[in-house]
Amino acid sequence: MLRQKKQEEKRKNKKAFKNEKHAKKQLREKQKQECKVRNAQLIAEEEKQFQTYAKDVIETARKGQRNTSILHKASKVGIGGGRGPVFGVIRPSYQVQDKSGVQLPSYVRRKKLDVTTYMQESRKRLGFTG
Repeated sequence: MLRQKKQEEKRKNKKAFKNEKHAKKQLREKQKQECKVRNAQLIAEEEKQFQTYAKDVIETARKGQRNTSILHKASKVGIGGGRGPVFGVIRPSYQVQDKSGVQLPSYVRRKKLDVTTYMQESRKRLGFTG
């Protein structure tokens, strides 16, 4: 009888411990999610403030007849000074895998290359028929 009571009490303690552990885990997950949402809001607000500031600086430079191309480049959307594509709100920078650690250049073209027009000439030169 005494043994059964002890075993029953042990089971209740284990169950209470598991429930408490699960509740703590859920609370941590909820706090993480709230933190992510708050960070996203802060990032969006900071980006908005920066774009407003950048627009004012560019307008002032334009009125002073200064070169604004560098300012336009710096005011691109996205956190980070990278030359890579924007992922969400981050513009990553990619470094070279050697001891210099220099940022890789951006070779993005604004227009497509016209490769198809030269294909027929290449085929003739290489000896393909048809």
